[in-house]
Amino acid sequence: LEFASGAQKIFLHSGSRSRSVPVQETGVAYAAMAKVVTNRKSVKLLNLGNENVNGVLVTDVSGKRTAVLWNIFNNEVPISLIVSDNKQIYQGMDFLGNSIFWKSNQGILPLKLTQEPIYIFDVPEDFSAAKILDIKSISLVEPVHSYDGNLTIHNPFKELLVTTIKASMPEKWDIKIQKEVSILSGETMIFPFTLNIKDVSE
Repeated sequence: LEFASGAQKIFLHSGSRSRSVPVQETGVAYAAMAKVVTNRKSVKLLNLGNENVNGVLVTDVSGKRTAVLWNIFNNEVPISLIVSDNKQIYQGMDFLGNSIFWKSNQGILPLKLTQEPIYIFDVPEDFSAAKILDIKSISLVEPVHSYDGNLTIHNPFKELLVTTIKASMPEKWDIKIQKEVSILSGETMIFPFTLNIKDVSE
């Protein structure tokens, strides 16, 4: 993150850590990171659509790009990323330099991120999060009111997206929205909806 913010050099220290990592693994993890950043030409932040997930795209002097991704909390976070280069298998490594392989599906690369960074080699320049759903509506609601909003659905897959919209609502809430959805590859559609909230005191 410091490199992406413009730092030219970073000093790494092996003192106390907030995470429990065996001392013998620290040097190995630094060596794995150095393998990626030593010959860097540029480092930029990735927009992953999740404030709990960090990622940078490291481009080396030969033009090859490596994505470095991790979760800032001690849990596992699923994330889907768009890959436009039609590769089926992506190679990379874990934070200790062990080889890992990931398989894409219809231009989407599904991952599970933890606090331990992963490195994905030879990713496309437009490597980014696959944002499928976006909801625009009022955030504060009151009983006996109706509210209008929009549900935006994007199809990042390489095939037709056919699905059904289902909403889980509290008791005495009702939503009116188109149920059946069919969206062509790469297209985005907006579905208006109306949220009706009845008198919860009844």
